[in-house]
Amino acid sequence: MTDADRPSWNQRIIRCKVTGHVGDLGVSASIVSPSSEVPAFINARFLGDGAKVPVSEFPEVGSVLDAVVLGYHQSGEFRLSAQESSLERAGA
Repeated sequence: MTDADRPSWNQRIIRCKVTGHVGDLGVSASIVSPSSEVPAFINARFLGDGAKVPVSEFPEVGSVLDAVVLGYHQSGEFRLSAQESSLERAGA
């Protein structure tokens, strides 16, 4: 995927796998469907609807989640949301 391809992923529903916890900031993930080698990150406030999700409620490493691509960081990493409300809006 090139930088030019990334914007076309915005608001796309994808499936990702949690690859690690990043302190209390959120979780790192890999996109499994559609397949991509680009790393991803879900901020703690986008792990659930409502308030920022506490570390004790982060999904376990290896968990598979549906998420929406919000955009990407200047480093190239995808920014995702696993909020139910985001998934509903993207699916509409």
